[in-house]
Amino acid sequence: MILNSSQCVLMDNDLLAAHSFSLMMNGSNNNQVIHNTFSPSDPMNAVFFTINLVGCHGNELVRNIVQCSKNCTGVYGIIRTSAAFDDTGLNSWNDTKDGNYWIDWVQPDLGLDGILDQPYPIGGGHGAMDYRPLVQQP
Repeated sequence: MILNSSQCVLMDNDLLAAHSFSLMMNGSNNNQVIHNTFSPSDPMNAVFFTINLVGCHGNELVRNIVQCSKNCTGVYGIIRTSAAFDDTGLNSWNDTKDGNYWIDWVQPDLGLDGILDQPYPIGGGHGAMDYRPLVQQP
């Protein structure tokens, strides 16, 4: 958990979800989360969201590998549409070149540019998106 932190860099880590999240950020702003692998400790155990941002803004999350459990079916069988949650929509899930690799997103890449043709929707109800989801792991 990253709590009330600013100007930090989380880079080149393999983070396993112990129970609920691989990454939980709460009240943390203007951080960089780059080139990490987020995954459940047991793919058969449902986690709430692989990445969960609450009350955060200005964070940049790029070139990460994001896995989810049970085909991203949430706890208690609640189907969710994303492996990530952002309750403000004020964080960047891509930069001008790359986004993240989402293991549950297999849209086509008709332009063959390494970026999937459809943005990856981030849960939370504020329209957050990864506009440049990667075809291959970074």
